[in-house]
Amino acid sequence: MQYTLYVDESGDSGIRKIRTMETPGASPYMTIGAVLVPKSHESDLIERAESFASKIRRNKLHCAEMSHTQIVALCEQFRGGRFQSFGVISRKETLGRYRQYIDYSNQFYYHKCMQYVFEIVGRACVQHRIEQEDIDVVVEDGVCDLQALRSYIDQCRLRPLHPKARYLKRIDPRRIFVAQKAAVPLLQYADLIAHALFKAVDKSQGNMGVVEPRYLSELRKKFYSNPKDGKIVDWGIKAIHTLGQLRLDKTQTAFFRQLRTS
Repeated sequence: MQYTLYVDESGDSGIRKIRTMETPGASPYMTIGAVLVPKSHESDLIERAESFASKIRRNKLHCAEMSHTQIVALCEQFRGGRFQSFGVISRKETLGRYRQYIDYSNQFYYHKCMQYVFEIVGRACVQHRIEQEDIDVVVEDGVCDLQALRSYIDQCRLRPLHPKARYLKRIDPRRIFVAQKAAVPLLQYADLIAHALFKAVDKSQGNMGVVEPRYLSELRKKFYSNPKDGKIVDWGIKAIHTLGQLRLDKTQTAFFRQLRTS
């Protein structure tokens, strides 16, 4: 069976000046959402997206432009389709002095986060016996420099610096492509996953410091998870580098620790 991995981000990739509750700047978190879709089921997923867009009278589905009620309904609409979800959550302050080392390059930071996405997807591919020649990757065109990303992933494959990097062997850099969200409807699924992750962690003046875990809870059964107990964190969701380093409050931490597909 052939698959396509669709990838999108939420928040932003800026790392020079980071927002606090009192001062403006780039979002303190960036999240990346990905969905692995069997090509044989793409038409059904597209139909689901088009049907929902028509219902709410929109040409496209972009979560940042939708109401809370609409996003909850979208979760219900999408989760009936066949796909598996993955995500990465990064708190930028964990970069520390590394930000200076990479000259505050938001692009390099983004590509590093993409590496983690590909690692957890690769792990799932090993379990599902999916080979690199079975997967195409479509990344939302924006921050991504395609040639730089391909080169970076290729280097990580050739010289893995830690054991989990071996899963990158399931992602062929030559099969990574970029596309505009408007041109590829299934990027809307990745947008929803990235948005759900972001809203579960990001506190700002705009939301009065109140996070929204509802979307992630609605979508939890779509995530790759531990086959033994359904645990999602460290399987379908990668917290960089640990859940503790995200500096979440007790309620948020408990939510993620208890997040399961079963």
